[in-house]
Amino acid sequence: MSQIELYDIQAEFWYTQNATGEIPEMRSKFCAGAVAAPDSSSYNIYIYGGKGFGENLTGFDDVYVLSIPSFKWIKLYPPLNTVGRPHYDLTCSIVRNGQIIVIGGIFPLESDAGSCDAPEIAGVHNGNLG
Repeated sequence: MSQIELYDIQAEFWYTQNATGEIPEMRSKFCAGAVAAPDSSSYNIYIYGGKGFGENLTGFDDVYVLSIPSFKWIKLYPPLNTVGRPHYDLTCSIVRNGQIIVIGGIFPLESDAGSCDAPEIAGVHNGNLG
């Protein structure tokens, strides 16, 4: 995730942008959402969770933000390298530029991966972005 593939729709051209900062490990099946600055001068793309590759097949329980136009990654959660509760195949929605709502997904380390981790709220999770 140190190289971001971008498509210029006007020029009809793909190019690669190098990213810096706390670069997340490669992953699939994560969820993401974007927030624009009030003046549209910059954007933050938030990613949560995902399924890992290679040695880390269980996945991730973390949040990163890619700040654009600087293309700098920032790790928001957790503050330390911990396994947590890996979560993938999920959906995220950004609400009012201040919260990310996480719905559904799979928890591969649970004893019963098909069970809901939060039945009282139907598996919906909330994270404050600010």
